[in-house]
Amino acid sequence: MGCNKVQAIAPFVNHTFLPTTLKNQSYSASSLDGFLATTDNSLDWLLQFGEAEGPGYKNFLADIGAIAMGSSTNQWLLDHYIKGGTPDEKAWLYTQPTGIFSGRKLDAVRDADLRFVQGAVTPVHQQMAAAAKGKNFWIAGGGELAGQSFDPDLLDELIIQVASVTLGQGLPLLPRLIAFPPLRLRSVQALGEAFAELHDQVPHPGDWIGMAGGSTPPNGSGFTL
Repeated sequence: MGCNKVQAIAPFVNHTFLPTTLKNQSYSASSLDGFLATTDNSLDWLLQFGEAEGPGYKNFLADIGAIAMGSSTNQWLLDHYIKGGTPDEKAWLYTQPTGIFSGRKLDAVRDADLRFVQGAVTPVHQQMAAAAKGKNFWIAGGGELAGQSFDPDLLDELIIQVASVTLGQGLPLLPRLIAFPPLRLRSVQALGEAFAELHDQVPHPGDWIGMAGGSTPPNGSGFTL
């Protein structure tokens, strides 16, 4: 599928992907003020940029062995892309096994390896990481699922394409405090006149000792700076 504009949870412009191995990655596009979508789940602000060209997204997806997404993200794809039962019906986007977090029964999708799951992120992550068979694990959205993955230290990287658009309010990219220590910026790249891609490493306990003279963070998180 690669570069279709339906990638609500993926960038819409070409980029240079930095390959990684065995990483838990959140890969998304965001407004400049940190929102994935408007409060009514609209992505018109993002869809205006059209379809991506180039190998960036395809290269990213080639390194992904399994995917997780929330029920709202899944429903958006069903409503706006799959359109099951209509003349415009399309196939599911991914060949990888995909865990859908949902507390309600959802319809199956033809030719899709969907695994409807409930409960805490950690046991589901263990199952989906095994299904990834040594490849990377994509936490595809939304922001709360990325946050719930961050809480038990199951988020390694953020790859974010930040658009030159502000929404004022909406569904947040990652509704968590990550400040002590901060994310570690690995790269930044301008993508035309509308996007900048940020590739950030997420801190884990014990990371970056000596970064700020050995001080203890004020939130008592246990990280050593």
